[in-house]
Amino acid sequence: MDEPHTISEPAPRAPGSVLPLLVLNGVLVLALALVTVGAPADAQPDRRRAGEYVFLTVELQQEAEEGLIVLDTVNRELSVVRWDQGLGTLVPVGARSLARDAEQRAPRRTNR
Repeated sequence: MDEPHTISEPAPRAPGSVLPLLVLNGVLVLALALVTVGAPADAQPDRRRAGEYVFLTVELQQEAEEGLIVLDTVNRELSVVRWDQGLGTLVPVGARSLARDAEQRAPRRTNR
């Protein structure tokens, strides 16, 4: 038959052993708060707005396969990607800034 299990008392803690843990937890919470509330990283100078996307499939001329046109109507950007079967991932084909293209094509106005 099974022997009855006995529950033993936890080992007594040394006085003051809880205080360092409480201090460490406080420091960690403070560090988390500072990182969460802090300014964005330098690598993120311009925050992009959330885009609204239109997707179109196209036949790529050079690849003899289909590609995907991704039009971001909010940020005014156009990207083309294709699926690489060997790598199992999307591969960028090209990208354009529609806003920059529109600025370059706009007729220059001269003040008279």
